[in-house]
Amino acid sequence: MNSNEEYNIQDKIDSYLNNTMSDQEQLLFKREMDINPDLKEDVLLQKSVSETVFNHNLSHIEEVSKVETLENIKQTLKTEPYQNHIKTIENAASVYKKRKQKKQFLYFGSIAAAILIFVSVIFFPKQQSLETLYTDYSNWDELTSYVEQNEIQNTFSKGESLYNEKKYRESIAFFKNYTTNPSDKLYSAGLLYLGASYFKIAQYDNAIETYNSLIASDSYDSSRGHWYKLLIYLKLKDKDKINTTVHTILKDPNNYKYSTVLEIQNAL
Repeated sequence: MNSNEEYNIQDKIDSYLNNTMSDQEQLLFKREMDINPDLKEDVLLQKSVSETVFNHNLSHIEEVSKVETLENIKQTLKTEPYQNHIKTIENAASVYKKRKQKKQFLYFGSIAAAILIFVSVIFFPKQQSLETLYTDYSNWDELTSYVEQNEIQNTFSKGESLYNEKKYRESIAFFKNYTTNPSDKLYSAGLLYLGASYFKIAQYDNAIETYNSLIASDSYDSSRGHWYKLLIYLKLKDKDKINTTVHTILKDPNNYKYSTVLEIQNAL
């Protein structure tokens, strides 16, 4: 196939994908694809490339800032349909690279590979490992201190001392006394320390259950339960639960560590 023929075929593909063919031309081109599997695969590859990168719904681009638009694109590219398109491109490029005698397939395979690199570099430049995120954002030593306050709280601070001395099993036994009655003034504080103590001895299920109790409470600190659950999921590298918890926290700007979770979302 000479270069003129290749360009002629590419013009047809472009016209077909851009829906600028007449009905009769489309019918003829589809028949041509039916009898030419290589052409059909070429069209499908280019269609996947186009849908993956260029087919975003950005009709509102003039109404929002560039930052908001970029964030919109980033979130769109993370969704399942677009991820499936990327997988399609990867698979197609892999097949076409084996057909070394067909230059056009190598050419479009290279385009697909280049676009994948473009997407990963341009749209996800700050992606960090979950281990790094956990290390950067974990704050288990920032729990509220009750030392030298009123008599009731001063009694509570004994458990705080056990926690700070890394006597976590003893602190668990201590704080359980404050987590049986939701009307107790120190109920949420007890749950915070109890959950952290469980986490420190790697009893993650107990820690999560404890923070679920905090979330279900009517206390001012209830949203902190989501934050500490997020830290646990980062530690466990559970991507699905990380994403779910991040989404939950970002539903309400008043939630604990809201701005920090925005940073984490952008780094994921």
